Amino acid sequence: MAVAVTAQQTAAATVQQTAAAAQQEATAAVQRNTNGGAEKHQRQRRTETPTANGKRQRFHLRGGSDTMLAFKEYCEAMTELSLKVSELLAISLGLERMSFRRFFEDSSSIMRCNYYPACEKPELTLGTGPHCDPTSLTILHQDHVGGLEVFADGKWHLVSPKPAALVVNIGDTFMALTNGKYKSCLHRAVVKKESERRSLAFFLCPNKEKTVRPPEELLRRDGWRR
Repeated sequence: MAVAVTAQQTAAATVQQTAAAAQQEATAAVQRNTNGGAEKHQRQRRTETPTANGKRQRFHLRGGSDTMLAFKEYCEAMTELSLKVSELLAISLGLERMSFRRFFEDSSSIMRCNYYPACEKPELTLGTGPHCDPTSLTILHQDHVGGLEVFADGKWHLVSPKPAALVVNIGDTFMALTNGKYKSCLHRAVVKKESERRSLAFFLCPNKEKTVRPPEELLRRDGWRR
């Protein structure tokens, strides 16, 4: 038990350090994107960056060169952060630390920029309707406006943006991967009357060739859950 606690504390500290670095990169990426948004020539580029196991991670980027560089750096930071989070989640389930990281290291992840314009009658519309993400982990960078809500205890709760924080959601795929131990998060995005809102969402997804199945250790311990 002492070893497990020490490992969990070490993983948590590593995640905090990685999250802090990723948050700084996220803020810088948003600023660079805003400053470079007036570029006239837009193009799409596929770029590949190496992961920890030597394989390459693919990203499809659209925009000017400064914008693409900012998004590329952002995706790299979010990839590493999501893998660190997967280590901590594995430890919390009593699994070997690298169990989920190995599963995701050749992942096909997605990064999306969200824009929600101001609305005269926000009570009559939603930026995004209630849903659970079908992916594994979602790491969200909110701007200062806010609008993300999660459903818990029978009602909707606002997730207020904080300058030094990122939001992590569990998705359907990760729920299946943990045999239902972690539940996917029902959430929505609301719009504001006075202010437009922007966010960056990074979705950790497994390689499309992989079968999503809980680790054998979880199945032996808990059996299949429906």
